[in-house]
Amino acid sequence: MSAGEKKKKESKPLAISVRWLYVADTIVGVIFALLGYALRSIVVLGLPGLLTVVFMGFGLGVALASAVYTRENYSIFIAPPVRKKPKAEKVKKDTINNFVHAHKRLDELTKRRSKEIEPRILEAGMTLSPYKFMSTYTFALLVSFVSVPIGFALAYIISPYLALLALLPLPVYLLPNLVIASNKGDRKRHIEDELPFFVAYASVMQSVGVNLYNAFVRIIGRGVFANLEREALLLRRNVEFFFKAPSEALAELGRLHPNQNLKGLLYGYTAQWLSGGDIAHYLELKSDDFLKELQYRWQKYTNSASDMGEMLVSLFFVLPVLILTSAMVTSDANMLGVMVIAIIPLIVVLGIVMVSNAQPKTYDKLDSNYLYAIIAGAVVFVAVFVITRNYLAVAGGVIAASVVYGMPILEQQREINKIESALPQFMRDMTEYKKLGYDLIGAIIKIANENDYNSIFNAYIRRVAARLKMGFSLKESIVRTRSWLTNTSFFLLSELAESGGGTPAILENITNFIVSVNRVKAETKSSMRIYEFLTYFTPVGLAFVAGIMVTVMTSLMTGNMFGGANLVGLGTGGFALGHITSATTTLVNYLIIMVAVGMSIVAGKAIDFTVKSTVRVAIVTIIAVVSILLVGGVANSLVHSFNFFALLLKCNI
Repeated sequence: MSAGEKKKKESKPLAISVRWLYVADTIVGVIFALLGYALRSIVVLGLPGLLTVVFMGFGLGVALASAVYTRENYSIFIAPPVRKKPKAEKVKKDTINNFVHAHKRLDELTKRRSKEIEPRILEAGMTLSPYKFMSTYTFALLVSFVSVPIGFALAYIISPYLALLALLPLPVYLLPNLVIASNKGDRKRHIEDELPFFVAYASVMQSVGVNLYNAFVRIIGRGVFANLEREALLLRRNVEFFFKAPSEALAELGRLHPNQNLKGLLYGYTAQWLSGGDIAHYLELKSDDFLKELQYRWQKYTNSASDMGEMLVSLFFVLPVLILTSAMVTSDANMLGVMVIAIIPLIVVLGIVMVSNAQPKTYDKLDSNYLYAIIAGAVVFVAVFVITRNYLAVAGGVIAASVVYGMPILEQQREINKIESALPQFMRDMTEYKKLGYDLIGAIIKIANENDYNSIFNAYIRRVAARLKMGFSLKESIVRTRSWLTNTSFFLLSELAESGGGTPAILENITNFIVSVNRVKAETKSSMRIYEFLTYFTPVGLAFVAGIMVTVMTSLMTGNMFGGANLVGLGTGGFALGHITSATTTLVNYLIIMVAVGMSIVAGKAIDFTVKSTVRVAIVTIIAVVSILLVGGVANSLVHSFNFFALLLKCNI
């Protein structure tokens, strides 16, 4: 094999290449499914049922995931965003706005309220007319008054509670304030995680003579700082269309922006700029401050995630145990049904919201195909349901869907980790070549030919170098990856190459920043290991507790507990235990499966920073199925052993 062919082969994106193994796995799964169906009258919930779920769910799931990964080509290289050419559209008649403007009372109300909200609209970054914004809600308020007579009529005819419909105009009146407050909060939060990286970029650009305003303008259309790009568009509008000086536009953006960090940055920069201070040194200091704040936020998330993990473990373990106890004592299966259908999904949603609010945002791009996952889950659910007709069908469907959706995500995460792990060493090599007199483009070509990192990063850097050799600029040669940190780093290199800068000191600063970010993320993930262990252990513990409770309650009802002492109805002060019905035991199994699925989804968000990482869901669900089939039997044996020894003690006495 020639060197050119070897390089071409190594530069191809990685993909799953063992599809035949997955096909064989699927065939074995079908064989065990048929075996389980043949032995259904002998062992209903034993080993054949377990093998059916595991082999069919995992086998078919991985096989379809392989097909999805190969067909959709989920690799580290992603296509740049397609920007459609804007088309000229006819000006549409604004009926609602005209209607409000034509009626004097509505027009006066709209004008008065629009003047009140105008400063808040500017703070929210909403680029629209306050009058037009408020006219829509004025019209909605007018329409909502129809609910007043309807509410009183329904209250008189059906139920007095329906009179609450008459209060509908009140929330409609308050709705525009809520919309503005929501947009203001989004504007404040969304730039928080991009700001440290942008300030590092602005510091580098200032060192080569590009001021902060031009640094903002240069990120427009690049797709790196998606949220700050909107602020850059506002800046450019104020300078190019409203004829404001760049320093004035920066000061106005700081005055109106709700984010205090950006506000302080812009105020300090404009003060240094107008007073003739050292703005390059100022941005360098601010970059260090923002990096320390980023580290603090990650550390704060680690501490809060541990607390939230303990709370979620309590909710996913202690609460189900309490519900189980109450349901078995009262023989009320409805409580378990509500827990399975409503309470567990609600806990999952609340857990995801809590983790998301506390978690620093990452902008890595992860893609998979949910349609294939739904199809795989439905196929396995139907196949297993025909055989077992119980909770194993749900477990099998969840396993298949999770594997199909999660396998491409797992591969993409592996590629992101590899490319980010090689990035600091690449930047160090760039610094060394810069010290030897190479420019940035020559250094990248030299590194692509001589240096070796890992298969993922080698393929990436060689593709960039190939375009550079063809005469493209570094800006045109950059290939977008799924790693946002990598995209940001190469964006910085392209800006340095275009501006003619890029001293070894600047490259060392970029390298130190990347190393610090990688270290903080790695420390955060390592601190979450105990929570991951609890995620795997919770279904085992829950199945063990449920098995003991079912066995103990059954023994108490039949009088076989404690050597034959019947504890049911102890005199007039005793209590009557409920009966353990088949519906109760069925719902207990469904509850264990739901807890396993829900907790693994929240764990994926906390540990992998995304709910798309669903392979863990499949693994925890398999553990839950094994726990139900095996751990429950172990618990049953322990209780019966305890009864046996109690009977021996009774006989000896």
